Amino acid sequence: DVPVVTSDIISESLIQELPSLYQGVYQTQIYTPVAPRTAHMLKLYERKYNRSCSWLPWVAWGYDSMHLIANAIAHVGPDGRRIA
Repeated sequence: DVPVVTSDIISESLIQELPSLYQGVYQTQIYTPVAPRTAHMLKLYERKYNRSCSWLPWVAWGYDSMHLIANAIAHVGPDGRRIA
């Protein structure tokens, strides 16, 4: 009854085989280099650290995680129990 967060281990073929099993699962995905959101993230990274990003998958996961946390706070406020 709680959301599950996972990395990019769930493939499209797995979802197609058992779609109901993956309902409510939040999956992070390794960046898509051509996506506008990835380009935006890279600009922010380069502006902050004055260098290009050499660990893009890990930075992308952190970026996604912060968006999940910000979204949760926007919905229920900064109360850890309510966010959980």
